[in-house]
Amino acid sequence: HSVEKRFGQATAAEATHGMALAAMMAKSYDLARNLLNAQCLGLEKGCDQWSKGKWALASMESALGNHAAAAKLSLDIADAAKVPPRFRLQALLNWVDSAQKAKTEIDFDHAQKRVEAIVGSIEDYRSLLDAARQLALAGSPFRQITRTIAQSAEARAIAAFQSSTNPTEATGILNHLAR
Repeated sequence: HSVEKRFGQATAAEATHGMALAAMMAKSYDLARNLLNAQCLGLEKGCDQWSKGKWALASMESALGNHAAAAKLSLDIADAAKVPPRFRLQALLNWVDSAQKAKTEIDFDHAQKRVEAIVGSIEDYRSLLDAARQLALAGSPFRQITRTIAQSAEARAIAAFQSSTNPTEATGILNHLAR
């Protein structure tokens, strides 16, 4: 608490996060879990430090083979509206992966609707292209939606390229499109 009194809640949360990561490295997983859970309880759902804490917990649980716990934590992140869409999408894909490893049944139609909702909040073509790439790596359950998102992203990128007025911007658009 002295860190919080001297430097504020944000610094204390970062320090707690650092201690939890150090505990993970030392294989003191229960300590890391307790630190991160306590930290996340005191933070606004979806804020940057909350997201980092939940992500660290999900990664640790997955590495430990606690796939059901990792799935729940990933879904918490995916459901947090304040988290940027690209991270929400990756969290949702992590949820699918962890749930499958936990042998939990997944309603892929519902998962696809969730993907559509997250991707629907993405406005710029770069992030949309990145979302299509993330989904392509997720494999067959998302093959059709991946094509739809990729086509939309490509159309937006081409429109941005056609309206660009300087060569540096145009080259950047082409490079992002070609990745």
